[in-house]
Parts: sequence; C-alpha cells; structure tokens
Amino acid sequence: MGEVSHDGDSEFVVELTAVDGDLGNDLLTTTGGATTGESIVTIGDGTYRATVDADGPWSLTLDQPEVHSDDLTDVPVETSGTGSAVVGPLWTDSPLRLSVTHDGTGKFVVDGYGADGSWEQLVNKTGAFDNSRSYAASGVVWINVEADGDWTLEVTKS
Repeated sequence: MGEVSHDGDSEFVVELTAVDGDLGNDLLTTTGGATTGESIVTIGDGTYRATVDADGPWSLTLDQPEVHSDDLTDVPVETSGTGSAVVGPLWTDSPLRLSVTHDGTGKFVVDGYGADGSWEQLVNKTGAFDNSRSYAASGVVWINVEADGDWTLEVTKS
C-alpha cells in the first residue's frame, strides 16, 4: 500500500520496478495534477525500486498492510472521495456488487485486490461514469480507486 502526494500540474506516476529483472513492473498510481491519496498493488516476492515521474514536489510512503480481524469492515459499505483512495480491508463470504460514480474528465480506474494476491480490474474508463460492476471476491479484499475527480462507491453482496 502506498500513500502519495504530488504538488504539480501534470501527470504523476509511481511504478514499482523489479531490481532483479525477473519480475514484472507494477503501476502503483497514475493521476494528474496536485493530489494526495492512497493506492494499493499486489507484487511478487523480490526487491523493487520505485520510479517516480512528477513535475513538482512529491512524497511516497510504502507499507505492507497486516490484516487483523478487528480491522475488517463487513459489507455493505458506502464511501466517497476525490482522487486516489483505498477502501478496506473488507470482509465478504460471497461475490460483491459495486455501484460506482465519477464526475472527472480524466482516467477513472477501480480495481479489486484480495489478501490471497488476486486482482480484478472492475472499471477502466475516461471521463464521467455511473454504473455497476460485479466482483468475484471472497475473503479479505480492498477496492482501489484512481480518479481525477469526485467519486462514490457502494459495495454490497451480489
């Protein structure tokens, strides 16, 4: 999990690059303009280097989240925000339904991550968005939102 901030005008990108070259690169966040937020990505074992592309001052704090039963939130969950955020950890014993809105003009991405290392892309659109998606989740999960505007998220069991 990464907490990021950027005080610039153009695109802000953080990519995790495997040092030994045997592993793939993983995009932690990509957003435009000044921003503060959280992002999550699943990576394999190994050593990584953070590569940052920014036109202004930035900060990055990386952490491996530990999950304890008292940290878990049961669905349904309703939340909203602006920019990048991580929702969770959530607990579910069945697939989920996400109702999502976005009022920005740029890229809007919503991904689901499981504690087991699973990943599913749920939304990858440009501009405004108002729709629902299914997420074949089970157990402990996080929802990662990357947005350039305001967004809402309602998570329920399918």
